[in-house]
Amino acid sequence: MDNTYAWLGQAFENIMRDALCAKKPWYVWGVLQGAALAKVLEFTQVSAIEFGVAAGAGLLSLERTATRVEDLVGVGVVDPHLAQPNTGLTHTEVGRF
Repeated sequence: MDNTYAWLGQAFENIMRDALCAKKPWYVWGVLQGAALAKVLEFTQVSAIEFGVAAGAGLLSLERTATRVEDLVGVGVVDPHLAQPNTGLTHTEVGRF
């Protein structure tokens, strides 16, 4: 992992081969960028927030994306939070998170 756009682009294309990740490409790019920057800054973990959670399909995509990014970058993607317009920011108890 060298955190160049060439590497990020290849990693993005690799992760996008996963059908579940491909449903939310903006999650893939954001989590990948965040984890790559964290690696350069010598952080071991990052958090992820999903805004406007509905039926949970996005959370499933985020979960798979997090796993794939962790494997590629070596930075943990932990503590995802769900942000709903009426209830604010809450910690999720779903899936691996």
